[in-house]
Amino acid sequence: MSASMRLPLVIILGATGSGKSKLALEIGRLFNGEIISADSMQIYKGLDIITNKVTKEELQQCPHHMIDYLDPLKENHTVVDYRDMAVPIIDKIFKSNKIPIIVGGTNYYIEALMWKFLIDKQDIEKASAKLPKLSTVDVTSKIETQCMESEKPEVKKQIIEQDGSNRNSADESIDNSRQSYEEEDTLVLHQRLMEIDEKQGRRIHPRNKRKIIRALEVYQNHGVEMSKILESQKSDTGEESLRGQLRYDNTCIFWIQADKQVLDSRTDKRVDEMLDRGLLTELQDFHKHYNSSRIKENNEVDYTHGIFQSIGFKEFHDYLLLPEDEKDTEKGKQLLQKGIEEMKLVTRRYARTQVRWVKNRFLRYRGSCLPPVYGLDSTDVSQWEDHVNKPANNILHSVLKVCILSQWDNHVNKPAINILNSVLKGEKPEYEPIPVEQSYNIPVYNMCDVCDMVFTMQQEWEAHLKGKKHNGMLRAKRKRKELEEYKRQLEKKEKLENDTALQKKLTVTSAILDCYANKASSSNTHENIVKQDTSNTSDKHNVVCDENNESECKMTDKVEMSAMSTTKES
Repeated sequence: MSASMRLPLVIILGATGSGKSKLALEIGRLFNGEIISADSMQIYKGLDIITNKVTKEELQQCPHHMIDYLDPLKENHTVVDYRDMAVPIIDKIFKSNKIPIIVGGTNYYIEALMWKFLIDKQDIEKASAKLPKLSTVDVTSKIETQCMESEKPEVKKQIIEQDGSNRNSADESIDNSRQSYEEEDTLVLHQRLMEIDEKQGRRIHPRNKRKIIRALEVYQNHGVEMSKILESQKSDTGEESLRGQLRYDNTCIFWIQADKQVLDSRTDKRVDEMLDRGLLTELQDFHKHYNSSRIKENNEVDYTHGIFQSIGFKEFHDYLLLPEDEKDTEKGKQLLQKGIEEMKLVTRRYARTQVRWVKNRFLRYRGSCLPPVYGLDSTDVSQWEDHVNKPANNILHSVLKVCILSQWDNHVNKPAINILNSVLKGEKPEYEPIPVEQSYNIPVYNMCDVCDMVFTMQQEWEAHLKGKKHNGMLRAKRKRKELEEYKRQLEKKEKLENDTALQKKLTVTSAILDCYANKASSSNTHENIVKQDTSNTSDKHNVVCDENNESECKMTDKVEMSAMSTTKES
């Protein structure tokens, strides 16, 4: 093995304001290294302040790569594009017997350089080789019709092997396909993915449109399910890995940490410093340029793609839209202050997100594909600076600065140098890496019927079940169920009462009809008797019959009156 292959790949992790860039420069100078930026916003040309790029002086101290190479209005630059450009640079640095140092805050950029989990040509060919050799079909048509049969089509190798001119045509076709996907509803796309590749569909959250589109594109362009490609990658590692195989075996990771309060203070100060350096002017100039393009194309502002994802554009949007003569008014000042506060708030939230990512991706998983992570403490006493009267304590403030530098040297610089020296010698560093938690956050598909939410990771699912929102929704659902049951009981009782009253009416009506029937029967009998024995009929018999009829009529009238009274009461 060559000496260059024994050199470590250095990765510096940390939240915004933790001191990643500072440590990268020091390691680069001391160990003859070169820095690869892993920041998705620093790849764009210009906008140096809002993307917080290194200064010209810092660039002279150590070579930097993957900065300032993309047009700001280009939106379809993917993590695959970044990886394909950065990996050859890293390999070239190794061949030059230098140490590549990856530093930045874009998590999926760092992961793409660390692990082989993105789709490569070799991965597609390896996965497709395991499929039965069938005739090539129109995969696009198959997706559109959503008639997924058991047969698996061959890989369309012409997309991979075609010449430059054909490749441009294919790229244009892919761009058009992506545009059509972007216009569709996310849930519809996820349902389509479930029909094409159910395994991958269960791994991706139904609202994660970017990953859903990527999985659909892999199948559409290559005819192979992404789940099969990932399974092929995992078979190479010999274990069930959430990421894939390490790209560089000798990888050394530093995680710079700081207390949350200190980090919040640093991020707020960073925003103030950016404003002092001319952040508003930079935003206004770029906004004018973008507005002219937007007006010509009649497009709306989209803060989810490209450079416009940078913290600052969305937060100052209302202020930037004001006419120039209104920006100095009370309304303009209020909108400006609102933008500043929102930018600070969003930056603090972003720093917390970065910390959670490091814990979830590096400290809550066990496996050979995870290199050791060395924690470095960059917390210092500068947080006291805000509580000290600066005009009256200039001398103390200078002492604090000296103390800060001493802390940085003891807690960050010296441990990092010691660890790197040990790694270079093939020895175990005297500093222990951060212990990995025992929990294993496996991908499991769960759907909460109570909250109508989908979870693709076990820890997220368990946390949701214990959360206030879920339990509140559960209590509300129980109450609704109890109220619905109570309503059903009331309706049942009312129906029973109505049925009883109706039965009572029917009974009375039946009695009335019986009376009328008896009356008619008696009248017919009387007439027959008179006809049969007319000659022997005496006045006495007639009187008796009349009395009987009269009695019968009175009884009938009495029943009718009773029935009418009962009906009214009902």
